[in-house]
Amino acid sequence: MSADKKIDFVLQFPEGNFLIAGGTPYFHPEGSDKAYLGWGEKKELLGKFHHKIETRAEEFKKYDLTYEVEDGELIAARLITPFNRSAGKLADEATVAKLNDDLENGRLELKGRARPPHITRAAKFGDGRLLLLVDGLKTESRHTLLVGTPGNYEEIGLKNGIQGGSSFYYKTENDTDLALPYGNGETPQYGNEYLAYIPVDNAQDLAAFGVDFTAPDPHLDPFCKEMENRKPASAPGKGFTR
Repeated sequence: MSADKKIDFVLQFPEGNFLIAGGTPYFHPEGSDKAYLGWGEKKELLGKFHHKIETRAEEFKKYDLTYEVEDGELIAARLITPFNRSAGKLADEATVAKLNDDLENGRLELKGRARPPHITRAAKFGDGRLLLLVDGLKTESRHTLLVGTPGNYEEIGLKNGIQGGSSFYYKTENDTDLALPYGNGETPQYGNEYLAYIPVDNAQDLAAFGVDFTAPDPHLDPFCKEMENRKPASAPGKGFTR
């Protein structure tokens, strides 16, 4: 994601910095070689920008980043939660140049939106084997098809596929047709075998189905628990006081 990006300016807050690249904010923890996309709703009015960004904080679900920059000068910047409001300042040109050099030479990465692996469809064969269509298990492809029993799955390669609404239709690498329709009473089919759908209560709980995978690194934001754990002991509640 970083190759075609350029950092336009940097907003510095007590909770951390935001790199603004092409109008998109990326949260940059101090000393980190990664900056994380601030995902959410964006509004612009007469040069004023308002981002309502999702957070993994336990106390609230979204925070607000607002700023106004005119002719290279910062008019105002605020980082707002239900518990606190912080003022930001503009980083100097040397800081921005250093970050762009790091970005260009691979010492800094702009991370896109994190999508934890999750089970899109789960079904059972007549002999008890399971079929799982997993989203996000591999970076090079959207879906991974697993067939087998918990802890003993075989990955079946997927070739051509189409999606119609919430239904998925694939042809595997061994030319077997996979149909995972979504609708009342529709039955999944793998080759000549009909399956029965299995309800998935928590799509991200791959361990419940015995899928062995390496969890991705957490997508950081200023108020997630990982950043709370980084705060010095002398300031345990920083950013959350009224």
